[in-house]
Amino acid sequence: MDLSTYISNIFKLAASDSDLGRIVSLSMEIINLAIDVYGQDSFFMSFNGGKDCTVTLFLLLAVLNIRATTSSSDSDIFPVFFKNKNPELVQTLFSLSKEQPNSVSEPHQNSTDLRTSFIPIQTSQIRSLEIINFNLEISTLFKNSFDSSEFLENAFKGSRIRSFLSKGHFDLPADPLPNSPIKTLYIRTSSNFPEVEEFVQLINTACNLNLVIIENDMKSALLEYKELHPECVSCFIGTRRCDPAGKYSDYFKTCDLGWPDLVRICPVLDWSYTDIWKFILDLNLPRCSIYEKGYTSVGDIQHTRANPILLVNGTYKPAWLLSDSSLERYSRQ
Repeated sequence: MDLSTYISNIFKLAASDSDLGRIVSLSMEIINLAIDVYGQDSFFMSFNGGKDCTVTLFLLLAVLNIRATTSSSDSDIFPVFFKNKNPELVQTLFSLSKEQPNSVSEPHQNSTDLRTSFIPIQTSQIRSLEIINFNLEISTLFKNSFDSSEFLENAFKGSRIRSFLSKGHFDLPADPLPNSPIKTLYIRTSSNFPEVEEFVQLINTACNLNLVIIENDMKSALLEYKELHPECVSCFIGTRRCDPAGKYSDYFKTCDLGWPDLVRICPVLDWSYTDIWKFILDLNLPRCSIYEKGYTSVGDIQHTRANPILLVNGTYKPAWLLSDSSLERYSRQ
C-alpha cells in the first residue's frame, strides 16, 4: 500500500478547482481546526472499516502530514463559523480578539443569525473558551461554501492547509506516517462481517495505527476507551448527514448526556454517497472487499444484506454503481 502516493494525490485533488476538490479541502480544514482546538494528542479515530471512515482516516493522514511539514505560524488566525443561541458569544470573542494583532475591526452587528457570520479568531482564544467552560460548540456551516474556490481563498486565507495547498509542492517522503501513530478504536461485535475484520487489520498494519479493539456496544466501548485514554477529548468519525443519526449531528458535536465526555468531529458530514465513492475510486484508495459484493451500507451480519437494487441477472454489482444514493441503506434492517 503506497501511502505516499495516496496522500500526495489527496493534496492534488484538494488544490484543484473542482467540486470534489473543494469538498476535500473543506474537510481538511475541519480536521486541522479540530486538532488546533482540541490538541494534537487529544483525539482518536473511531474506525469500523466502512467507506465513510476510510475516507475520514485518509483525510486525517493528509492533514497530519501537512502539520508535520509546515509551521504553526501559518494558521495563527483563521475564520470560524459560529452557530450559537447566545448572541453575547460574538461580543465575548470580539473582546478577546481586540487584545491580539490583526484582529477584527468591529464586532458583527447581526446577532440574530450567527450562522451566516464569521470572525477571525486565534486558536489559543478558542481553547481558552473551552477551558473556562463557555460550553462552546463550534458548529461549522461549510455546506453552503462548496460553490466557489473564491470562498475558500477568502475564508481560509492564511490557514496552514490553504497555505500548503497553494504552493503546489506535494511530493512526500517514502514514509509519510505520522510520528505518533493515530489512536484508533475498533468496536467489535460477535456479528461483524469477516471482510470488515480483515480490512480493519489491513489498514491497521498499513497505516501503523495505535489500534484498540473493544468488544462491546458503542456507548460502553467509548466509555471503556475513555478510561484507557483519558487524555482524549475528541473523536473523528465518518458520520454523514444522510445517516440515521446524521441529521442530529454537526461537524463538531458533544456527545449526549450519559455518553463519554467527547466532542464528535465529522469531517465528511456533508459528503454525498457519490462523493465518497468518487474520492475512493479516483484515488484508488483501499476499500473493504464487501462493497464489491453489492453491499452499499454495512452494519452487522444479522441486519445487513447486499442491496437488491444492484442484483442483475443473479449477480450483484459493486456498491459504487448504485445510481440512486437515497437507496444506500435500503438493505439495512
